[in-house]
Parts: sequence; structure tokens; C-alpha cells
Amino acid sequence: WHAMSMSIMLVVVHLFIPNSFVNATAVSIATTLVFSLLAIHVGALSVSDTLTMTMLLVLVNTVGIIAAHRYQCLGRRQFRAQSILRHLSFRDHLTGCYNRRYMEEHLLEQEVERASRYPAWLTVIMCDLDHFKVINDTYGHPTGDVVLQHFAGLLRAACRDHIDSVVRYGGEEFMLILPETDLRGGVRLAERLRRAIADEPAYRDERRAISVTASFGVVAADFSVAGMGGDPRTLITRADELLYRAKSAGRDRVESDEFARAPMVA
Repeated sequence: WHAMSMSIMLVVVHLFIPNSFVNATAVSIATTLVFSLLAIHVGALSVSDTLTMTMLLVLVNTVGIIAAHRYQCLGRRQFRAQSILRHLSFRDHLTGCYNRRYMEEHLLEQEVERASRYPAWLTVIMCDLDHFKVINDTYGHPTGDVVLQHFAGLLRAACRDHIDSVVRYGGEEFMLILPETDLRGGVRLAERLRRAIADEPAYRDERRAISVTASFGVVAADFSVAGMGGDPRTLITRADELLYRAKSAGRDRVESDEFARAPMVA
């Protein structure tokens, strides 16, 4: 009876107590050995009883170890699948940048709240590849996808890891969110990106090299100014206006402005 109770305890250790596979196995084997030594020392067991008890404990440990290992593998697969789904929910599948939905629902509002709390500067850059439709129409969408991936790679490489955010806003349009960055810093980054994109071919094979240019709209908000705040979408609207001003002025340029909240009407 003690051996049967011990077997139930071993099943509980393997399957129902949250622990790592290695720890559960070590605890069960050590407990089995201690129990066996006590049973042999205290109880006057016959050979058949000892053999029966040993086989019972070995069987329970074997089944428990196999079941615990399978359970752990299943848990790892579930965690991996959940991680992939979570990644896909806020990342663009082509470029690896954040997608627009995640930006609108979480990212920008979170950065605006953080800038308001400290307070600090916050800069938003809207950028768009010039004449990208011509590339798709001339060379095909697979080549256009490579150009977009190249563009996104340059944007991510120029940003600070775990601080700045790169968002694929739509099509060939991207947005950069730069915490604790003033207008001067945002313009300097945009100009560096503009030159890097124009100087390096976005696509190259044995037959041709494709170069592109990009236009940028930079808006910076100083949240240390009294009364600064409001809807984060106003920053996007202003950056978009500056981007289209750059497009209208001939493309391959940077337009910038410091965001000022409209005065409240009494």
C-alpha cells in the first residue's frame, strides 16, 4: 500500500506540479531511492514483494518521465506557435517592420504618453519611395518587393535598437517614431537616410542595377511645452502634409516643421 501511494505521488510530481523536466525527474528518482531504502530497512519484505514493489516504482517512473517529456515538448510547441502568431499580429510579413494596425492601436499612443509623462521630445518621420509604381510596372512586383525590403533594412539599420520604431504605414510609405529626438536630430537622420538611399542601388543583378530616391516629412513635438498633447494622429497628419510638400517640391528632399498645438478657443 505504501508503494502504491508512493506511485501516485510520483505521478503528481511528473505531471501536475509545475516544474522543469530535469527537476521533476531528479526529485522522483531521488524520492524513489529513499523510499526503497527505507522499505528494505524497516519492512520485512519477501523476495516477491520486493520484486513487485521495484517493478511498480520503475514502471511509474518510466511512464512519468515519458509523459512529462512529451508534455514539455507540447508546451514548447504551443509557446512557439503563440510567439509566431503574436509576431505576425504586429509585424509586416514582407519587411519585418511594425504594421500600421499595431502603430495606431498601441505604439504611437504609448510613445506620446511617455513623452508627456517625462516630458520629452518626440519626432515622427514619414518617408515614401519616389516613383515606386514605375518600378513595379517596369520590373515586376517581385523586384519591387526586394526594393521595399532594402529600403526597410536601411531604415531599421539607421534607428536605435529597442528605442526607435519603424512602421510600414502602407505600400511604399514608412513611418519612423523617434522618442527623445528633437527636430534637428530628426532632420539629420532623414537627410542621412535620403543620401544613403540615393547612393546605394536598391536592387542589383547581373543585368541591371536599380536606384531609387525617397522623400521625407519630419515633424517634432516638444512635450515639455505647457499645453502640448492631444490626439497622436495629429502628428501623423502633419508629417504626412510635410511628406507631400516634399513630393510637390520635386521629390528626393526633406521637409520639416516643429509641431505646435493649436490654441484652445475660449
